[in-house]
Amino acid sequence: MIRIKAPLDICSHAVSLLALALVFPYIDLFARVTVVACALFGIYCDKKGRYPVPTVAATIFSVGIFVMYALKFTMANPVLPAVHILALLLAVRLASAKEPRNYLQMYALSLFLLAGYSLLSLSAAFLGYLAAMVILIAVSLVLLTFHATDREMWVSRGEARTLLLVSTVIPILSLFLMVLFFFVLPRTQYPIWNVLNKAGQSTTGMSETVAPGRSGSVAEVKKPAFRVSCRRIPQENLYWRGIVLNYFDGATWSRGEVPDEKSPPLGGSFVDQTIYPEPNRGRYLPALNIPASIRGVRGTMSPDRVFSTAEAPTRRLKYEARSVLVENMPVEGEGLSDIYLQLPENIPSRISELARQLFKGATTTEERVARLRSFYQNQRFAYSTTRLPTGSDALEKFLFETKSGHCEFFASTFALLLRVGGVPARLVGGYYGGEYNEIGAYYLITEDMAHVWVEVFIPGKGWVTIDPSGYARNFREVGDARTAARKGLARLLSVLDTLNYYWNQAVITYDLEKQITLFTRAGAGLRQATLPRNLAWIALILLAVCCLAICGYFSFRYARMSPEARIIKSLRRKLKKKYGDLPLPEAKGLFELADELNDPDLRKFAELYYATFFRDRKSSPEEIASLRRLLNDLK
Repeated sequence: MIRIKAPLDICSHAVSLLALALVFPYIDLFARVTVVACALFGIYCDKKGRYPVPTVAATIFSVGIFVMYALKFTMANPVLPAVHILALLLAVRLASAKEPRNYLQMYALSLFLLAGYSLLSLSAAFLGYLAAMVILIAVSLVLLTFHATDREMWVSRGEARTLLLVSTVIPILSLFLMVLFFFVLPRTQYPIWNVLNKAGQSTTGMSETVAPGRSGSVAEVKKPAFRVSCRRIPQENLYWRGIVLNYFDGATWSRGEVPDEKSPPLGGSFVDQTIYPEPNRGRYLPALNIPASIRGVRGTMSPDRVFSTAEAPTRRLKYEARSVLVENMPVEGEGLSDIYLQLPENIPSRISELARQLFKGATTTEERVARLRSFYQNQRFAYSTTRLPTGSDALEKFLFETKSGHCEFFASTFALLLRVGGVPARLVGGYYGGEYNEIGAYYLITEDMAHVWVEVFIPGKGWVTIDPSGYARNFREVGDARTAARKGLARLLSVLDTLNYYWNQAVITYDLEKQITLFTRAGAGLRQATLPRNLAWIALILLAVCCLAICGYFSFRYARMSPEARIIKSLRRKLKKKYGDLPLPEAKGLFELADELNDPDLRKFAELYYATFFRDRKSSPEEIASLRRLLNDLK
């Protein structure tokens, strides 16, 4: 026999611990320690059946928690304080005595925590968490119904298995409605909860400024930046253009006023892409270099082919881009703004002298660029993200002393030397590389792939793309090392990322436009298909749903019956089959019925039945099993 409270406590703790585990990485140290301590203490108390913490003390502690974290609420970050309050209130509830209403409080707090987690992260794992919590809460509510009726209720192991099995039918049946509502209910252009989601946004590796020398190392964050669905592209063409930086103040490259230059239509090999960026605070839209057009999102293209929105998107989005795989971007006319020759007031003398020596005697732009390329190739610079030169003279240290740095140092010094030599140049910020996912047929670009390169203006060709980082003696080895680091779990990571990709594609970015397209295609399919075939499928689906609902209903009713009622119900079916339509009044006792029918087998059954159930102790499973065997043998 099993006491109903045991599986109820197991399911309730599973619901609460799942909700706490979701938000555990986001709460502070005090909250983590409190949550772990209360959870362990609560499990111990439930097992022993004693709760030493007074209700008054738990209430005072809960009020203190609310006040402490309520003071941390801000308009910029309203989510995390609320998550802390909910998590700690749930932890206090776990460590306290539990009446039926307290179980309901635990379920409510757990659901609120799940909602809070959705504001911090909307990965594909959210679907699994939601399904698990819905099933566990549904089972818990069924068990709680029995527990509220009789606090000391016991059931046999077979009845417990049946009860748990039947209670899972409820959320499974509701799954049909959840899927139907997801596709049918009108979608808003902006999520209702998104106004609160700022705290959960993450920044990409691409920055709107480049300041070499600001820090001594660069952390390689491998979080996804965006995913791109397109055909496979050679590695040397995987430059994702994001922003152009045209102004340098001696320490920082930034984006100043963009000159109005005209670029003729690009010709060459076109690549169409569907891009799914991760939520971020940037308003620039990366695309394969060189982008020709972007659609699917409201944005503008500047003359230097940088695409941006009016303000940073506040929701997860997708857009389509068309790019051309060429190394140069033509510009109509020979005139060019002086902004691309702009220099800071105080240029280090060693850099000025280096430019004078490199370009001495060079009469054309192409010759100057060729000399600078040779210089970088011969100096055996090293690509590194640690032990970087810092300070106001970081560029000098890179060129003449350490000769080691990351892409910002290579691109900054290369463009600066060109400008000193009278050659227009600018920096381009974006990403380089990408991991091609064979399963989903898309590229994954992570934040550690953020990159900076240079565009040089050459008369007759326009803006020519040059990546000075490629002249580092170990640049290829750095890329190979990154690839090798991911190979160990490459297949598993690809599968997991594919799930995230399709989750974002099918769920997160499912909007009104997709909804209308889906209904339009469905309508066209219905018009083209034959009516009987469609009716057959619809009837089959409705029949399956009705069968599941009926089975669930009767199974649930049967699970709620007591063992005595089930046995009597089976007995009446046996007697009806044996005696036909002979009236068998329900109010008549079994002994009376046996005498009236002159049935010795029924009298033997009645003796065992009354000896099993009508006593001052609970019937054992063995006694009930013996009674069922006798019932089966009843002729």
